[in-house]
Amino acid sequence: MVVTPTLNFAGECEDAIRLYEKAFDTKEEVERAFAVLADGGEALVPLRRTTYSSCVGNVIDRFGVRWGLLTEQTER
Repeated sequence: MVVTPTLNFAGECEDAIRLYEKAFDTKEEVERAFAVLADGGEALVPLRRTTYSSCVGNVIDRFGVRWGLLTEQTER
């Protein structure tokens, strides 16, 4: 059985990003975070724009942790 957690920060996403920024030594730019996580891992779904997000993608990092990166829709 594979368990894949989904993280919800209840309006505190910026604080979480700052925490991960500190932990991963990266900026809050999704493209950079995606590249850092994909380095040594596997990009499952490349970053792209959708009808519900200005940037979304999936990656498995080198430790086997699957990440779903998603930003808020910035344009309609």
